[in-house]
Amino acid sequence: MKLRRKNGFTLIELLVVIAILGTVAAVAVPNVLKFIGTGNDAAAKQELLNVAAATAAALASEPPVDPTIDDAQIIAGVGVGKFMVQNTEFKYTIDSAGNITQGGRVS
Repeated sequence: MKLRRKNGFTLIELLVVIAILGTVAAVAVPNVLKFIGTGNDAAAKQELLNVAAATAAALASEPPVDPTIDDAQIIAGVGVGKFMVQNTEFKYTIDSAGNITQGGRVS
């Protein structure tokens, strides 16, 4: 009588693999989320520097441009918007004194 070889994995083998994958996921997911948050912070800071540089260029231009800004000016490329390198990902408020306040994401 020939013995048939069983194909497949035992329950113990499957449980060991699931435990290993769970451990790897528990270690990896928080680190990935931390890097995503760090990237968003860096993007916001860099964008804020670009807005500040555009505001300074607008104030130094002849004749000086009113430093107040909104989304329409950035899109149309007028006022401070004509000094912007690219559209912003976050919202900013620039008052008449040139003070810049960063808001939330543009939706």
